[in-house]
Amino acid sequence: MDRWHINLAPGKFEPAPISATKVEMSPAEATAKIKKMARWLGAEQVGICEVTEDMKPFFYSIGRKHGNYSGPVANYEEDEGREIPWPYPYKYCIVLADKCDTDTLSALEGPLVEASARVSCSICDFLPHYLESIIRALGYDAKANPFSDTDIIEAPFAVKAGLGELGRSGLLVSPWGAQLRLLEVFTNMPLVPDMPIDFGLQEFCKVCKKCAENCPSQAISMDDEPSEVITTVKSIRW
Repeated sequence: MDRWHINLAPGKFEPAPISATKVEMSPAEATAKIKKMARWLGAEQVGICEVTEDMKPFFYSIGRKHGNYSGPVANYEEDEGREIPWPYPYKYCIVLADKCDTDTLSALEGPLVEASARVSCSICDFLPHYLESIIRALGYDAKANPFSDTDIIEAPFAVKAGLGELGRSGLLVSPWGAQLRLLEVFTNMPLVPDMPIDFGLQEFCKVCKKCAENCPSQAISMDDEPSEVITTVKSIRW
């Protein structure tokens, strides 16, 4: 079977079968290989976190049943949805980041920025499915979580995986800024999780406020301090 072939037609997501021959590796070796492969496939950043009980609030209760939407709007059919289970059947989340092209996006509108956005969205649909197929070929279960068909609120996973910090705008801010698209692959392959990073963003966001001052709809808080949100886990937001 050609494990690099992926059918992206609506409702046609059929993951490659899990190989009966499992390639045995230590978690450290598997982590190094998976990160190297993800970067080779096109990911700009790669981080790993565990899917633990404190991540439950960041899962949707209903996900898409038929996978990706593609093609003309006239061909779109309503998706009745599927229940997302908890406990989630995967232990690890591989978080991938694709950096948006700053020069083309700065055009704001027109064919240049349209082309850039479409290329980026295409990469974000293909890349996790490729990595999913590779992991399954190694004998481990894996599930792609592409940009257009996600089970989760992605930023908290990226924060936990050490790709950046949560900014005032509610977006992940990495050392490159917030111009990132996030995508994930869930797996039960034993891996080594990364640690969250702290490069001073929380303190910077308390005084900067440029995103809030320039938000046309005033949807970003101007509060000096973030507030605590209590669910099953304590987190902060502005």
